[in-house]
Amino acid sequence: MKKMTLAAAVSLGLALGASQVQADSLLFPYYQSGGGAYTFLSLNTIPGSDVHYIWNYDDLTTDPVECQHYDRRGTLTTFDLMQQTVGLPANTGVDLPALFGDASVPQYLPLPSSRGFMIVSNTVPGTVTPWPESTFFGQAIVADLVNGAVTGYKGLNNPMLADLNPANGIPDGLEPGNWNSIFTSKFLFNMTWYPTNVVTTSWWVLVTGIGMDNPANWTGEVTLTDLLGGVFDRDEQFLSGILPRRIVCEDNIYRKDFMTAPQILASDDGGIAWEFTSNRLNGATGALMVKLEQGVGLAAGVGLSITPLENSWPNLPY
Repeated sequence: MKKMTLAAAVSLGLALGASQVQADSLLFPYYQSGGGAYTFLSLNTIPGSDVHYIWNYDDLTTDPVECQHYDRRGTLTTFDLMQQTVGLPANTGVDLPALFGDASVPQYLPLPSSRGFMIVSNTVPGTVTPWPESTFFGQAIVADLVNGAVTGYKGLNNPMLADLNPANGIPDGLEPGNWNSIFTSKFLFNMTWYPTNVVTTSWWVLVTGIGMDNPANWTGEVTLTDLLGGVFDRDEQFLSGILPRRIVCEDNIYRKDFMTAPQILASDDGGIAWEFTSNRLNGATGALMVKLEQGVGLAAGVGLSITPLENSWPNLPY
């Protein structure tokens, strides 16, 4: 087992209800690493496995919008629990010593500061074939120690997805780059925000679909568009206007990115927008959203609040 410091942050994340899900491949829609932020992964396999890590990242020390691909292979011994950071221990300052002669080998993204999404799969040793369902479990805890915030969420499963390329030797339903089920690729979203003098809200939008493990980078594209031709303020007043937002791979967006200037001013006290994804290109079948809230005004010092998977509309089970 791998052990990390910052145990208080981890304990708090677990107290918030971070849970695990059964899968051969797991999607972690959002992570942060560097600049006082950490993402801790907890991975558990039943059979001994090779572990295929796939990162798609924005390097925050250079261009903030990149979505670059990077992957490595580690190992997990039978029934092992491996707990690790996303970034290299040398970059994060978090010590992760191996205990009791542990033979498991984690892998890390060697960047000082990044954010993005991850896919992690357990595979039969020496092959690219994932183990079947119910053999791999995972969760993520995202801690922002600068703002004093922490949250946890489960890694998402990609159940019963058809393999579009049987010649690759991976059985049907076990394609680690395909995330086009109703659980992981949604096209309708119920986006809400608080009064802007209380919190600043943004949304991390991850385009999902077929081929998210592409080594030439995930280029799935959607256009986020208002469903009803306008938005509502907190008192149910309809505010007309449409401002489509094109998103390739992933992006962090604010109200100004999908609402007109009059809509923004008229809904500063809170509101709701029903948005859908159109013009789905390059393998995209939908998206997932993570809601990010930064305390201001009355909530000063609250810090970053991460709500994994903004409610979709209509609401479907996860």
